[in-house]
Amino acid sequence: MAVPSALEALALRRDFEAAVERLGTSTSLPPIDEAVQRRLFGLFHRATPTAPLPTAAEQLQACEEAAALSEEEAMREYVAILDALAPGDVFDSDDDAPPPPSASCLAACGAEGTRGAAGVFEAARRGAGVDAFLPAERDATDEDGLTPLHHAVDAEEERAVEALLRSGAAVDARDGMRCTPLHYAALLGASGIARRLLEAGADPLLLDDEGKDAVAIARAEGHAATADLIAAAAASRAGA
Repeated sequence: MAVPSALEALALRRDFEAAVERLGTSTSLPPIDEAVQRRLFGLFHRATPTAPLPTAAEQLQACEEAAALSEEEAMREYVAILDALAPGDVFDSDDDAPPPPSASCLAACGAEGTRGAAGVFEAARRGAGVDAFLPAERDATDEDGLTPLHHAVDAEEERAVEALLRSGAAVDARDGMRCTPLHYAALLGASGIARRLLEAGADPLLLDDEGKDAVAIARAEGHAATADLIAAAAASRAGA
């Protein structure tokens, strides 16, 4: 299975969190079979490693049955089950906004999603042609609050990252979830890009809207080398 991009991973996480909230609050879901409830329980714990393990034997078995899945696979199955139970219900609430477009949607629809406009965002993802938009559009934002630098990091296009940083792009720009380009590099385990962002002044201590810094994100994804790199920069900054 291909490793999801930062955009895809963030969108999946938002899908999953919305589905969890819907399961706990919706009054429109049909009765859920006990076997399905047990599967959802196991999937939730696999997708949320920080959740305390249950003590009941049946619940532990549900967790063991889902243990072979990756976190991403567990989240996708959880969302799929909720969507099958009540199609279209997962994001019906006014409080549940749909996730940002995935990288595959961006590639198919244009760098600004449904608006289909090409330009600096698409160039940043391609890693070519971005210079034509600089410096005027170096800090442009798309409908989800992503800058060209977010897109370049998400696509792991080092040439575009370098061009944007040379043009003076805001290295700590925040997207709609207050994630910086460094958060994206951490999520992907892109150590080379993370190093370049840090060299350009990226703040490793900044938190996203879930209260996570880039080190925590890298460690949660199993990117030890990237986490250590950012942690060293964080320690240096904190001690300065």
